Amino acid sequence: MGIDARLPRQVARDVPPNGRAEFTTSVTSTYRVVARAEGHGACAKQVNGTAGAVEILLPVAPSAVIRYEWPEPPPVIPGIDFGTLLELDGGPRGEHDGHGGMRIAALLNIWAKMSATWLGVTPAAAFVEEVLEVRVDRLIVRVSSSILEALADAEEAGLVDGAPSKLHTPPAGYRNGPSVKTPDDEGNLQISLFIAEQEGDAPMLADVDIDKARGFRHLVELLENIDGDKTNQIDVHEILVAAGVDPGWRPLTV
Repeated sequence: MGIDARLPRQVARDVPPNGRAEFTTSVTSTYRVVARAEGHGACAKQVNGTAGAVEILLPVAPSAVIRYEWPEPPPVIPGIDFGTLLELDGGPRGEHDGHGGMRIAALLNIWAKMSATWLGVTPAAAFVEEVLEVRVDRLIVRVSSSILEALADAEEAGLVDGAPSKLHTPPAGYRNGPSVKTPDDEGNLQISLFIAEQEGDAPMLADVDIDKARGFRHLVELLENIDGDKTNQIDVHEILVAAGVDPGWRPLTV
């Protein structure tokens, strides 16, 4: 890949299409590596005196994406007919056309993050009884009322932080309930509850979304701006993957 790690700063070229730059070094001093790849954001990483394998994951530039690779078989998500959603939003081959595919991407990103977010001994996804609406940046879901106690306990334990709920407009007949956000530096999961204004059989709802927050800057230094959309699901995908969460789908540039 053309990296000479004997020097304090070197530029990595010929990064493979998957954007995962890898090299091995015997240098034990601190140095900085810069990596660039077509269709990806250029990134830099400081390596603090560790000899051996070094990896830089370059985020895919949304403008370079031409299609998506959806999971097969798809995950089982309550209330979701994945085949119908695929035909309506993603096309049988996952073509990328404007917002095409972004609802599926949002669904898979958020579901993966909820499955990886533990509220005590239970993942957040386990409280979802039905996904009612899939938008390009969030899910509206029906949740078990037991999530109220789980969120309170998780906040007390420091697993989540309290978050403002006023930016999330409740549907008719509901009021804002508690809202929490995971304390990640990027890819924060926010769960905002909607509680029925009148007691009865009305279910508890939640607005669930992922905020890029500071984006990639905590994981790697992004050297050039690759998008201007705070909740672009391709960027969210890259953040989740870099953090070790697999959403189960891939944006493809070839």
